[in-house]
Amino acid sequence: MRGILLLCTCITILATGQVSGATWHVAPPPLGNDSNPGTEGLPFATIQHGIDASSDGDTVTVAQGTYQENVKFKGKNIFLTGTNPLDPDVIAKTIIQRRQLGPTVTFSGTEKPSCSLSGFTVWDGKWGNGGAIRGNGTRATIGLNIITGGTADSYGGGLYGCDGPIYLNVITVNSSGLGGGGLAFCNGPIQFNVISFCWSDEGGALYECHGTIQNNTVTDCAASVYGAGLYDCDGDILNNTITKCCATLNGGGLHSCSGTLQNNTLTANSANGGALGGGGLCECNGTIQGNAITKNSASQGGGLSYCHGLIQNNVIAGNVAGGGLVSQGGGLAWCFALIRNNLIASNQVQQSGCPGGGLSACFGTIENNTITGNRVGGDGWGGGVSRCGTIRNCVIWGNSASQEAQVDRQSEVPTYCCIQDWWEGGEGNIALNPRLCDPDGPDDDFFTLEDNDCHLDWDSPCIDAGKNEPWMWGGIDLDGNNRVFLGGKSATVDMGAYEYGSFRFTVVNVERTSSNQLKLTWTSRPGDTYVLTSSGILNRPDWFQEGTVPSQGATTSFSVNMGIGSRNFYRIEMAH
Repeated sequence: MRGILLLCTCITILATGQVSGATWHVAPPPLGNDSNPGTEGLPFATIQHGIDASSDGDTVTVAQGTYQENVKFKGKNIFLTGTNPLDPDVIAKTIIQRRQLGPTVTFSGTEKPSCSLSGFTVWDGKWGNGGAIRGNGTRATIGLNIITGGTADSYGGGLYGCDGPIYLNVITVNSSGLGGGGLAFCNGPIQFNVISFCWSDEGGALYECHGTIQNNTVTDCAASVYGAGLYDCDGDILNNTITKCCATLNGGGLHSCSGTLQNNTLTANSANGGALGGGGLCECNGTIQGNAITKNSASQGGGLSYCHGLIQNNVIAGNVAGGGLVSQGGGLAWCFALIRNNLIASNQVQQSGCPGGGLSACFGTIENNTITGNRVGGDGWGGGVSRCGTIRNCVIWGNSASQEAQVDRQSEVPTYCCIQDWWEGGEGNIALNPRLCDPDGPDDDFFTLEDNDCHLDWDSPCIDAGKNEPWMWGGIDLDGNNRVFLGGKSATVDMGAYEYGSFRFTVVNVERTSSNQLKLTWTSRPGDTYVLTSSGILNRPDWFQEGTVPSQGATTSFSVNMGIGSRNFYRIEMAH
């Protein structure tokens, strides 16, 4: 078994105090007055007066209230903050408002990351580029704010040209005419933000933001053309949730993003009017891996369309193609990519007479995928795969169509695949039931995804039935375990997205049953055998074998003798 290493990373997002420099105070009238010296007891009345009085390294602290002014940093590396940036209620009541008379906050562009804006509601600005915040290339840190009501004639309704860290903001209800309703041309790290209800022609949420985009939630954004979520963002896009975004034409979730897209959740996005489609992703040509791409819809390519490069280790499930002049590819359409180790399940083409419930017109190599439970409506064909190129080491089973339900004859002849009702030849192919654990779940419904289990069961004929390739020896399966694992009797790859032998079992109970007996219980699968060893010293190379234990079903137990007051370490391994 492979071990699991959990790494904990601590990131200091923003400092909450300064170790040097003066502190200037601002409060609304009548307490605040710009004739005051800017102390806590005698604060200024306007934020701009506080900035003008400050020098690099100073702090300007702003009390709750509404400040109707254009705030300009003027290149000063200062810390501009509300009284408590960690309290959402205080942020909501510390408001900079400009009533659409220019950008609400403007940076000169020369500020460094030591300059920061935090703890404000930045509201109601309007300008050609950058409605709420116009950065001009600043590297200032912008975090712990609400940025809302910004409007740009061209780009960046919320933020424009901000190249420093953008963290932990709520960026909502912003718009622009051409691109980036939420953010445009912001090239620093964009992390831990909630970006919602933003819209534009292209890039409803983000447009041409080329830094790392990580751990954000992007929801309910819209684009009248392309990329309701993200458009033309070429940095790494990691661990984001992008949901309920709608593009009138193509790329509901992402369009033209060609960096690494990894570990994102892309769900319930749509692009139902364009010729290219791509409810989740359209024309994204980098590495697409480890993502959950589910319940998206488009005219074609409900999950992905026109994506080139590498598509691996994703769950592509429950997506729908329909409504276009030509609908095809419920899961993927027109992806000229290496498509590897994916679960492509429960996708559908709703329109009658159209092909490819799982994949359509994908002419790269399609290998080690599990393709199951996909369907096409009416008199369509190719419920699993239609008009595709090289197909190898896949499980293609349980798909439905009125004709050619699994793989249509317009596709290349597969090899080393398990294909239902297959009699068309091809080296290494089998037509035996792959014995997936429960591909339609306890409710017997492919389209309720959460309870489906598409792993190979212990008696699957797909174990050790694939064809090994060089990439597999250092590769992983969809669970992140070794791609070639001794789950059967030889070091031969299994068909489909999962290796049987890489099943992760877990110790679920340790119970002392008597003064010298310890009962260990772990999760297991029928047909497996386990070896239990022990040692009094953890790093000792020679451990004592306590016993060989056949599986007892879903869980397996074994009792060991131990001396009174002794301490032992125990190790459970799958036997080969």
